[in-house]
Amino acid sequence: MDAMVDSHYQFGLKKAAVALEADQLKVMSRFLAGMGCTIQAAIAATRVRGLDGLPAKEVFVGDLEDLETAAVGAELLVANSNGRQAAGKLKIGAHLRAGLPVFDRLGAHQKMWVGYRGTMNLLFETANLFQANAKEAQKLAHN
Repeated sequence: MDAMVDSHYQFGLKKAAVALEADQLKVMSRFLAGMGCTIQAAIAATRVRGLDGLPAKEVFVGDLEDLETAAVGAELLVANSNGRQAAGKLKIGAHLRAGLPVFDRLGAHQKMWVGYRGTMNLLFETANLFQANAKEAQKLAHN
């Protein structure tokens, strides 16, 4: 997939914290790890089978308050719109809105992240978040 080749350098060695419903958490954590991210924390809202096998340093059942503790040092936060408080508090500029609710982005309910085209959309959206929040890009923007 050309999209993976085009964007893999944006993902490598980036630290991510993911807080989603369990089924979506499993898929998103494996996707990000497969692209080269380190999943420093995977937080599920409920306990389900398969959480133990996630490629994450920490996997637990918790809430957004737990996310604030677990996401310290992360470069990407994946959570619903309510994760914006944790992202702001921890100064994580790359907040990928996923799950429900997503109320602070127009068209969120129209996004497709499954199948070939959907995976390509997710790759580019996440890579663009990383790129927009790169320290080098921020320095250039202020000069």
